[in-house]
Amino acid sequence: MTLEEIKAELESRINDESVDFANDYEASYDDYICDAISEWAYNCSDGGWCALCDWLKVNYEWVEEALFEFGVPKKQDGQPDIERLLRMGQYLNHEHNLYDDLENIVKLIAVNYLIDKKIENGAEVFEKIEDDLEKIDNNSRFSEIEDLIKENLENGSTNG
Repeated sequence: MTLEEIKAELESRINDESVDFANDYEASYDDYICDAISEWAYNCSDGGWCALCDWLKVNYEWVEEALFEFGVPKKQDGQPDIERLLRMGQYLNHEHNLYDDLENIVKLIAVNYLIDKKIENGAEVFEKIEDDLEKIDNNSRFSEIEDLIKENLENGSTNG
Protein backbone atom coordinates (compact mmCIF):
# COMPACT_ATOMS: atom_id res chain seq x y z
CA MET A 1 0.00 0.00 0.00
CA THR A 2 1.08 3.57 -0.61
CA LEU A 3 0.86 6.27 2.05
CA GLU A 4 -2.10 7.78 0.22
CA GLU A 5 -3.90 4.41 0.31
CA ILE A 6 -3.09 4.02 4.01
CA LYS A 7 -4.40 7.54 4.62
CA ALA A 8 -7.64 6.79 2.75
CA GLU A 9 -8.09 3.55 4.72
CA LEU A 10 -7.56 5.31 8.06
CA GLU A 11 -9.95 8.12 7.10
CA SER A 12 -12.62 5.56 6.19
CA ARG A 13 -12.46 4.08 9.71
CA ILE A 14 -13.21 7.30 11.62
CA ASN A 15 -15.87 10.00 11.68
CA ASP A 16 -15.48 13.20 9.65
CA GLU A 17 -14.77 15.27 12.76
CA SER A 18 -11.83 13.03 13.64
CA VAL A 19 -10.53 13.25 10.07
CA ASP A 20 -10.70 17.05 10.29
CA PHE A 21 -8.90 16.99 13.63
CA ALA A 22 -6.08 14.78 12.32
CA ASN A 23 -5.70 16.70 9.08
CA ASP A 24 -6.25 20.28 10.23
CA TYR A 25 -5.34 20.69 13.87
CA GLU A 26 -2.22 22.82 14.26
CA ALA A 27 -0.72 21.42 17.42
CA SER A 28 2.46 22.60 18.98
CA TYR A 29 5.16 19.97 19.13
CA ASP A 30 4.91 19.77 22.93
CA ASP A 31 1.09 19.89 23.24
CA TYR A 32 -0.62 17.05 25.04
CA ILE A 33 -3.09 15.20 22.85
CA CYS A 34 -5.79 15.39 25.55
CA ASP A 35 -5.49 19.20 25.67
CA ALA A 36 -5.82 19.44 21.90
CA ILE A 37 -8.89 17.19 21.94
CA SER A 38 -10.54 19.35 24.60
CA GLU A 39 -9.76 22.55 22.71
CA TRP A 40 -11.05 21.10 19.43
CA ALA A 41 -14.25 19.83 21.08
CA TYR A 42 -14.83 23.21 22.72
CA ASN A 43 -14.40 25.07 19.44
CA CYS A 44 -16.68 22.74 17.45
CA SER A 45 -20.01 23.72 18.96
CA ASP A 46 -22.66 24.97 16.54
CA GLY A 47 -22.98 28.71 16.23
CA GLY A 48 -26.68 29.46 16.18
CA TRP A 49 -29.66 28.53 18.29
CA CYS A 50 -31.39 26.73 15.37
CA ALA A 51 -28.31 24.60 14.72
CA LEU A 52 -28.16 23.69 18.40
CA CYS A 53 -31.82 22.67 18.38
CA ASP A 54 -31.31 20.54 15.27
CA TRP A 55 -28.33 18.86 16.93
CA LEU A 56 -30.43 18.24 20.06
CA LYS A 57 -33.03 16.26 18.10
CA VAL A 58 -30.63 13.35 17.63
CA ASN A 59 -28.21 13.90 20.52
CA TYR A 60 -30.39 14.34 23.58
CA GLU A 61 -28.33 11.79 25.54
CA TRP A 62 -25.33 14.14 25.41
CA VAL A 63 -27.36 16.88 27.08
CA GLU A 64 -28.31 14.41 29.80
CA GLU A 65 -24.63 13.51 30.16
CA ALA A 66 -23.74 17.21 30.44
CA LEU A 67 -26.37 17.65 33.16
CA PHE A 68 -24.94 14.68 35.04
CA GLU A 69 -21.31 15.80 34.64
CA PHE A 70 -21.61 19.59 34.99
CA GLY A 71 -25.02 20.30 36.50
CA VAL A 72 -27.40 22.99 35.28
CA PRO A 73 -25.54 26.08 34.06
CA LYS A 74 -27.03 29.36 35.25
CA LYS A 75 -27.32 32.78 33.66
CA GLN A 76 -26.31 35.85 35.64
CA ASP A 77 -29.92 36.25 36.80
CA GLY A 78 -29.91 32.70 38.19
CA GLN A 79 -32.13 31.23 35.48
CA PRO A 80 -31.07 28.01 33.71
CA ASP A 81 -28.87 28.66 30.67
CA ILE A 82 -30.28 26.20 28.14
CA GLU A 83 -28.04 27.33 25.28
CA ARG A 84 -24.94 26.79 27.40
CA LEU A 85 -26.27 23.37 28.46
CA LEU A 86 -26.65 22.36 24.80
CA ARG A 87 -23.11 23.57 24.04
CA MET A 88 -21.81 21.53 26.98
CA GLY A 89 -23.59 18.48 25.54
CA GLN A 90 -22.02 19.15 22.15
CA TYR A 91 -18.62 19.49 23.78
CA LEU A 92 -18.98 16.06 25.40
CA ASN A 93 -20.23 14.57 22.12
CA HIS A 94 -17.29 15.96 20.12
CA GLU A 95 -14.79 14.95 22.77
CA HIS A 96 -16.22 11.42 22.93
CA ASN A 97 -16.01 11.04 19.14
CA LEU A 98 -12.35 12.07 19.11
CA TYR A 99 -11.43 9.75 21.97
CA ASP A 100 -13.23 6.86 20.26
CA ASP A 101 -11.11 7.43 17.15
CA LEU A 102 -7.86 8.28 18.94
CA GLU A 103 -5.84 5.26 17.80
CA ASN A 104 -6.61 5.95 14.15
CA ILE A 105 -6.17 9.71 14.61
CA VAL A 106 -2.62 9.11 15.89
CA LYS A 107 -1.90 6.86 12.91
CA LEU A 108 -3.36 9.43 10.50
CA ILE A 109 -1.20 12.19 12.01
CA ALA A 110 1.85 9.96 11.50
CA VAL A 111 0.88 9.26 7.87
CA ASN A 112 0.33 12.98 7.27
CA TYR A 113 3.79 13.70 8.69
CA LEU A 114 5.37 11.10 6.41
CA ILE A 115 3.53 12.53 3.40
CA ASP A 116 4.33 16.16 4.28
CA LYS A 117 8.03 15.40 4.78
CA LYS A 118 8.11 13.30 1.59
CA ILE A 119 9.78 10.43 3.44
CA GLU A 120 11.12 7.85 1.03
CA ASN A 121 9.54 4.47 1.74
CA GLY A 122 7.07 6.19 4.04
CA ALA A 123 4.60 3.30 3.85
CA GLU A 124 7.34 0.93 5.04
CA VAL A 125 8.19 3.27 7.91
CA PHE A 126 4.52 3.45 8.88
CA GLU A 127 4.16 -0.33 8.89
CA LYS A 128 7.21 -0.66 11.14
CA ILE A 129 5.95 1.85 13.70
CA GLU A 130 2.24 1.07 13.55
CA ASP A 131 2.25 -1.11 16.68
CA ASP A 132 4.22 1.52 18.59
CA LEU A 133 1.76 4.22 17.47
CA GLU A 134 -0.99 2.24 19.20
CA LYS A 135 0.83 2.85 22.51
CA ILE A 136 0.45 6.61 22.14
CA ASP A 137 -2.58 7.77 24.10
CA ASN A 138 -4.35 10.95 25.13
CA ASN A 139 -1.74 11.65 27.83
CA SER A 140 1.04 11.62 25.25
CA ARG A 141 2.40 14.66 23.49
CA PHE A 142 2.15 15.14 19.74
CA SER A 143 5.94 15.16 19.70
CA GLU A 144 5.95 11.45 20.51
CA ILE A 145 4.49 10.70 17.07
CA GLU A 146 7.19 12.65 15.27
CA ASP A 147 9.90 11.32 17.59
CA LEU A 148 8.87 7.74 16.85
CA ILE A 149 9.17 8.36 13.11
CA LYS A 150 12.52 10.14 13.45
CA GLU A 151 13.89 7.38 15.69
CA ASN A 152 12.88 4.78 13.13
CA LEU A 153 14.56 6.76 10.35
CA GLU A 154 17.74 7.32 12.39
CA ASN A 155 18.01 3.61 13.12
CA GLY A 156 18.62 3.11 9.40
CA SER A 157 15.43 1.33 8.49
CA THR A 158 14.92 3.68 5.52
CA ASN A 159 16.45 6.75 4.02
CA GLY A 160 14.47 10.02 3.97
